[in-house]
Amino acid sequence: MSLLQAENLSVAIGGRVLCREVNLSLGATQIWGLLGGNGVGKTTLLHTLAGLRIADAGELHLGGKPIGQVHSKQRAQQMGVLLQEDQSSFPATVMESVLMGRHPHLASWQWETAQDRQIAEQALQQVELAELADRQIDELSGGERQRLKLATLLVQSPSIWLLDEPTNHLDLNHRIQLITALVTQVKEQAGTLLMSLHDLQLAHRFCDRLVCIFTDGSTRQGSVEELMQPEILSELYQYPIQRLETEAGPVFLPR
Repeated sequence: MSLLQAENLSVAIGGRVLCREVNLSLGATQIWGLLGGNGVGKTTLLHTLAGLRIADAGELHLGGKPIGQVHSKQRAQQMGVLLQEDQSSFPATVMESVLMGRHPHLASWQWETAQDRQIAEQALQQVELAELADRQIDELSGGERQRLKLATLLVQSPSIWLLDEPTNHLDLNHRIQLITALVTQVKEQAGTLLMSLHDLQLAHRFCDRLVCIFTDGSTRQGSVEELMQPEILSELYQYPIQRLETEAGPVFLPR
């Protein structure tokens, strides 16, 4: 059964249709990439799939139920969302912030347990922030904040992961390391992941399937090998792209 399913979903802003009649079924252990140029609607589609905005047309089902019929706490337990920009500036330490990922799993007014703190500590170790556990989050760099947001998702441990440009602000080392950790956890827990990416090498390396949003609002789905071809990518990004085969795998470059 699909963990998250969209049927004939259409999304528009200001009268402009960003994507139309999207039929998408995210199944267990699947890693999806969301590709398209700036401004085509990747973020808006992710927000719609997460239930953060209402679709202009179509239906969205979470675990087989219309998403509007799923209680907000159950939705938070099942779905983890990484927003592209987070302007929150409330005072909190790194540990306090990452522990928020456990809140959907706690009863009302329940404090975090020793087990919750252990889960949080393990996640901070994964993202190499354990030594900064007592630091205020407004003292972190952009890359450290991004790693903290990813650690919070690891702690939340949802079955559905919707990530908007998860590699933002990350250096090469953490980019590979953290996406590997996310993909590993998703597959081990039979979850599903959909992430918007601008790095075509990462999309080819980590994704099983792709959703491409074109400038005219049309979408196309398929396997990585099917869609990551020069003619399709060139149309997608409105610029000639070539694919070079190397021993380490294909490399995608503008002409």
